[in-house]
Amino acid sequence: MRQALKKAFLVLASAVFVPYAFSYSVRDIRGTAFEFRQPPKVVTVSPSATQAVYAAGAGSCLLANSRYCDYPLEARGKPKIGGILDLDYEKIVSLKPDIVIMPDISDSRVSQRLESLGIKCFFVHNEGFEHIADDVRLIGKLFNSESESERAAAEFEKVVDRISREKIGAGKRALFMFFGNIAAGSGSYVDGIMKLMGLENCAAKSGRAWPALSREFILASGVEVLFVELAPGENPDAILAKYKNDPVWGASPAIAKGNVCFVPREFIVVPSLRIVEAMNLMAEFLQKRTK
Repeated sequence: MRQALKKAFLVLASAVFVPYAFSYSVRDIRGTAFEFRQPPKVVTVSPSATQAVYAAGAGSCLLANSRYCDYPLEARGKPKIGGILDLDYEKIVSLKPDIVIMPDISDSRVSQRLESLGIKCFFVHNEGFEHIADDVRLIGKLFNSESESERAAAEFEKVVDRISREKIGAGKRALFMFFGNIAAGSGSYVDGIMKLMGLENCAAKSGRAWPALSREFILASGVEVLFVELAPGENPDAILAKYKNDPVWGASPAIAKGNVCFVPREFIVVPSLRIVEAMNLMAEFLQKRTK
């Protein structure tokens, strides 16, 4: 009887302590190794990182996020810690996260401040269309939920592969405008989408990721397809009327032929898996209107 009770106790103890008996190691994009015994409690400071956390099925591990993190719906209810340029460091410290997930930006003052407060930073890519699926997989490794993150990344890559093979842009000259006067230029994740579709991104000639284009530049570009980011509540007809009445934009083939595609802001402003919605919308427009 005593032996049977001892065996039962060992089995029970094993069942209780197995989840915490092993550790796993993950390296961020800078090559820094992190070791965990269980999925970490985290704070995110960018919408793309927040969305990747949820794509990995790890929303319960998210303690707080930035004021700009509003997708998925559950992210809106998380405590807010400001934006990356005005973080509430006191609040972050009070939450006692294991790590803060940070975009790999050139300005190191934020990460240095966090680390001086004893908070470790786990870096993911700051931008780049080609890094979206990679970061989702990396976040999956971070939370030891690789199967779920792999499914999400693979679905994204399936859409990317389909659109890449179709090349529906057929070399047409295009621009994607944000916030009225900012274009997606060379090196931006939106530039990656445009290249994927076979479009010639006129703004790539500027050599900058997010240039404000001069009117001379726009006039000389001969834009054939214009994509415009549409904020919630904006009237696309009113915006189109402004383009038509502008002597520079009105002279472009895109406006003359009505080749203007409005893309909802929530689909396109964050380099995350959600941009497949923007890609599908853009691809459908190109198939219907620019043959």
